[in-house]
Amino acid sequence: MGGFCKTRDALFRCLRVFAIALASMLASLPLEARSPGSRAPTHQNDAIIGVNFVNPHRLPVKEQDAMLDAMEREGVKVIRMPYALEKPDLNLIARAYQRGIKVLLIVEVIFPKDAPFFAWDKQNYPSIWSGHPLSSASPALSGKYYRKLMSDLDAAGIKLAGLQLGNEINSAHFNREFPVPGEGRHFGTRDLEEHPVGRRIAQGYKRYIEVLAELKHARNGSKLNQSTPLIAAGLVGYEGPEGPLRNAKTDIVSTNATLDYLRAHGADDLVDVNRPGFAGGHLV
Repeated sequence: MGGFCKTRDALFRCLRVFAIALASMLASLPLEARSPGSRAPTHQNDAIIGVNFVNPHRLPVKEQDAMLDAMEREGVKVIRMPYALEKPDLNLIARAYQRGIKVLLIVEVIFPKDAPFFAWDKQNYPSIWSGHPLSSASPALSGKYYRKLMSDLDAAGIKLAGLQLGNEINSAHFNREFPVPGEGRHFGTRDLEEHPVGRRIAQGYKRYIEVLAELKHARNGSKLNQSTPLIAAGLVGYEGPEGPLRNAKTDIVSTNATLDYLRAHGADDLVDVNRPGFAGGHLV
């Protein structure tokens, strides 16, 4: 996702942009997963309004509160935001909750200290963030982190709208399993089995499934969030054919190939919610 909703002026544009997309997902949630006091939509115009709140942990508390107040006035019931490792902010989630706004929380995969790390190359690849190969993630460390998070949420009396594990794992932007520079290729299912880079990416997908299982186990042990929908990572969508990408220096894996691979390795047993890319609790 791009850098939306970072200022108060941008917020009001975002309210309309994201309302339809999030409403389509949230309309399918069970009643208890919606915001406090909300009712089930009764027709198409009775939408649950949500916004994508990008990196709010980087804002001063005063500005966070001003934006939350604006969201409350506009009828926002759900915000999608990351729980950033560098500055986890349970208090922000609580302040939103006090305003009748639930959080669809994006949680990160946890890596050991000795995991391979690739720095941000701002000059040559400004949109490829620093990070680790997904295959180097630690299910054990991730599980420990998620159990602590669930315990903290229980202690604070906070029920989430949803839990999303990671984001855009099918591209180099958030998954440094992808070499940078790459071949400029749109990988498909066969590439995940036969191409050297594709096989590396597939190993990261397998590790992602292991971490997703840890998140579900931690969620199931929560008092307040046992029924909170669990959502797999968002994906980069590219509508062109698989194969070489024109004028590209990095690679992606097609949405279909990613979803098919995750399904084949057990993701259907771990996710809960209908959303674009899902149906009836199953990846499609």
